[in-house]
Amino acid sequence: MPDYSTKKLSFIFKALGNERRMAIIKLLSKTPLPVVDISDKLRFSFKSVSKHLQKLEREGIVTKKQEGKFVIYRITDSFSGSGVCKQILRS
Repeated sequence: MPDYSTKKLSFIFKALGNERRMAIIKLLSKTPLPVVDISDKLRFSFKSVSKHLQKLEREGIVTKKQEGKFVIYRITDSFSGSGVCKQILRS
């Protein structure tokens, strides 16, 4: 994990302290997806998924990229290589 300040780490852990966000991270660790697919696969509302993704993006856990008419979300390289991400995927 990059050398984050204590304050930044507290925000990251707060973002991870939600079961729905953890489910989104697990799903995105397998493959990048648009919001609609995340919503369908996890059976969460589109609005709920969008809000959780905004929080994860703000903390540098996911990133997004416009691909055609879809916005595709993926786990950031810095987070995917972290011990925290590896622990999430084992649970």
